[in-house]
Amino acid sequence: IPVWGWAEPNETVTVQIDNQTAKTTTADAKGRWRVALQPLPAGGPHTLNVSGANKLSVRDVLIGEVWLCSGQSNMEWTVNSSLNAAAEIAAGRDTVFTYALRPSFQAGNPGFNRIRIPTPTIISEVLGVEFAYGRQTVERSEAVAFETVARNDNYFVLGIPRVDPSTSSGDSLVVLVRFRGRVLDVKTDFTGHVFLDTLGAGPNTDYSNIIFLTAENTAGGLDTTGTILPQRILEGDVLSFTEDLSDRNALDVVTSVALAIEDVVKRVTVEPNPFTPNGDGINDAANVTYDILRVVEDIPVTLEVYDLSGRIVRSWANDRSVGSFTEAWNGKDDSSNLVAPGLYLIKLTGNTDNGDFVSTRVVSVVY
Repeated sequence: IPVWGWAEPNETVTVQIDNQTAKTTTADAKGRWRVALQPLPAGGPHTLNVSGANKLSVRDVLIGEVWLCSGQSNMEWTVNSSLNAAAEIAAGRDTVFTYALRPSFQAGNPGFNRIRIPTPTIISEVLGVEFAYGRQTVERSEAVAFETVARNDNYFVLGIPRVDPSTSSGDSLVVLVRFRGRVLDVKTDFTGHVFLDTLGAGPNTDYSNIIFLTAENTAGGLDTTGTILPQRILEGDVLSFTEDLSDRNALDVVTSVALAIEDVVKRVTVEPNPFTPNGDGINDAANVTYDILRVVEDIPVTLEVYDLSGRIVRSWANDRSVGSFTEAWNGKDDSSNLVAPGLYLIKLTGNTDNGDFVSTRVVSVVY
């Protein structure tokens, strides 16, 4: 039974479960420790005691297989939400998604001309928007003009031709949005909202919640000129699929556990490269951007900068969960002195229970 954790560097840690013989180990230079307890039969509850500089007691510990369940508050799990071939995508890889929306209007509804779709990272591109027609399957479709109104790490907003009861053709219209992006976690929920914008909200507008439109007043402040409350898109059966592809009528995307993760740390880039840390405000720092994929808890991520002799000139660490992150190196060593011009190796390490995942990049410092 593996048990691991973090303590002070070189701290002695003792672990015991119930009356089993205790195991003692020493944390490494980064404070990481791990012991292997003797096997126990399935069941419990047990009490796990961990002692070092302080003491921790965890009660009601159960031993056995771990099953991850999902569903409503009563844990209901329907057949059309089951994992199958339609969810076989890999975390961290650019994937083309098609977002299908079937409008349904009540009397007096003015329609919408904006679609907001949340994303776990900034998408690579929007490939197209189509107006398709058909109640069970797509019988015909046509590409329509669109505008990417906003795009960031949390969502993107599209402007499309206005959709209202007159254009929905008796609820047979399906709006198809094709975009290229990536998911990082085990499960991603692509919810969405639609709204009608007749006031011309621009790319600097905060579209994350209720949309407030402002204008500068004579005193130099901002007055709210209008508000927009987006309407949430509900999950449902938009088109008919065969039973083995029924989960495509869902807003959830699941990364397949059958597809092995090649690396916990992916898509590492360094920009600008070269960079010039001379304090003029232009390219003064190198930004190291990376993704952390499908981890169940925060992991230590360490960045180390080496010169060509193999000497570490700068290092720092942060605990990171699933997501996309950026670290900046300002060209200084651990003593806050500017490094000499030349080539340097940036080593990025994600530490997990399955070992260290390492990625390296070369960066050039010039003056």
